[in-house]
Amino acid sequence: SQYYLVVSSDTTGSSNSFSMSGISELSYDPSDTASSSMSTVYSAQDAKFKVDGISYTRSSNTISDVIDGLSLTLKGTNSGKATNITVAPDTTDLSEKINTFITSYNAVVNLIAEETAYDPNTGKAGDLNGDSSISRIKTQLRSIISGTFSTEGSLSRLSDMGIKTAVDGTLSISNQTKFNAALSSPEDVAKLFGGQGAVGGVADGIYEKLSGHLGSDGVVTKRVESLNKSISKIEGKIESLNDRMEIIEATYRTKFTALESLISSMNSTSDYLTSALKSLDSSKS
Repeated sequence: SQYYLVVSSDTTGSSNSFSMSGISELSYDPSDTASSSMSTVYSAQDAKFKVDGISYTRSSNTISDVIDGLSLTLKGTNSGKATNITVAPDTTDLSEKINTFITSYNAVVNLIAEETAYDPNTGKAGDLNGDSSISRIKTQLRSIISGTFSTEGSLSRLSDMGIKTAVDGTLSISNQTKFNAALSSPEDVAKLFGGQGAVGGVADGIYEKLSGHLGSDGVVTKRVESLNKSISKIEGKIESLNDRMEIIEATYRTKFTALESLISSMNSTSDYLTSALKSLDSSKS
């Protein structure tokens, strides 16, 4: 079997070529390969290419400093033939964020529906059934989601990008074609959700309404404080009632003990009288 020693560089480009010396059998000089003991398989060289007719030379096949915001990876040679590059925005991240928004919004809508529900068949109601503050939040959220936003972009409502509001208030992408078309204009999508200047968007509207309800002076916060006070009062009443019940229990136990002692004494008296009457009857006969 034949064995070969292969030596290569970790970096590319003509400036990163190397030579070897010290052992004649392993000597190598890239500038004089004829007198070198070792042969060259791939020589160190630079990548040469043109962009819009301008020539460039780089030490790597990965180019990131020629076109702003674009990284090129050279896969092969095509001398004399032009390669057309189409640059389009990557909509994957934007699509994921919108789907996350839809999922989160639907979770809130479903939670409100669950907590405010009432089943007439079983008579069972959710913990927040009849709570006006929660109903108000639900109505305001739905108003924002179905509203129109006067931004300068091509999208003024969620339905413009294929997002539909169902009867139960949840959101879904009902028109994938319209959704994909909207993603091709990320600036317009940003305006629809984030607003433009003094004009708010979908996210601004939701944040403003929820902040008003959940803030320190918000309806929900005040409602929670009120319920906590009611709970504290009820707990106080329960504690007071428990104390009274303990006193009543002790009183009844004392009375029961006294009554038990009285009954025992009366039983003894009864036994004595019964015995005396029997003795009296015996003496008469």
